[in-house]
Amino acid sequence: MYRQLKKQIMERIEVLQEIIQKKEKEITKLQQGNIRASKHGKGFQYYLRSDSSDKNGTYLPKSEKRTIEQMLQHEYDEKVLNTAKKEMDLLTRLNKIYDTGAIESIYEKLPQGKQTLVHSMTETDAQFAQRWEKIQFQKLSFQSDAPEYYSNKGERMRSKSEIIIANLLEQLNIPYIYEFPLTLDGNATVHPDFTLINAGKRRLIYWEHLGMLDDEEYMNKAIAKIRRYEDNGYYLGEQLLVTGESNTKPLDIKHVKKKVLHIMEQ
Repeated sequence: MYRQLKKQIMERIEVLQEIIQKKEKEITKLQQGNIRASKHGKGFQYYLRSDSSDKNGTYLPKSEKRTIEQMLQHEYDEKVLNTAKKEMDLLTRLNKIYDTGAIESIYEKLPQGKQTLVHSMTETDAQFAQRWEKIQFQKLSFQSDAPEYYSNKGERMRSKSEIIIANLLEQLNIPYIYEFPLTLDGNATVHPDFTLINAGKRRLIYWEHLGMLDDEEYMNKAIAKIRRYEDNGYYLGEQLLVTGESNTKPLDIKHVKKKVLHIMEQ
């Protein structure tokens, strides 16, 4: 979990660096003072206050619109710059804390021989994923005449393409459960081909592989299934991953790899 926080901190620091660099270039010296805006009819009138003791300021006519705009923009830019620098300072210090070792990382940094004899105060992402993969549930049965396909982990699956996907997930070290039950509205249970987990975010992703896109009836059922997922809040590209193949367009494993890595990084 702390790795995800550290990643978010680094991403925010990059944004702040861009803001600081941009505003430092844009800010130019202007005459001293600030602008007071006063409601007047349907519009506003503007006054230049030269120092803090000048509460009302000197009226600026419409002919000074450019000066007003420059001073207001300057005032805004200075506030943005100062706030960005303060936030940058805080996040930089927080980032250093994670560099020296968050609580979660202390256990991970122990030699394996010591880890086996120590009870971790917090559950690491790897421990969480391992525990999640061992969840017990009633698995779907296979027809007696169904062909037998087995993944590298020894799991029986329903198609060669699912075996390829399972082996890819193992290669990428992405935890998954095959045909894990998911209850939708109305207590209807579906069994996505694969359920993946982003352990760092404790986020589940459901994967449906459509293996017979040439079959019109199969395709219509697949469309209805995807709509059902989305009606329950599992949107395509967010918590739902869909891949497919047909007789003329077989499974493209390179494309599949890009899709799964992209959705896991979100």
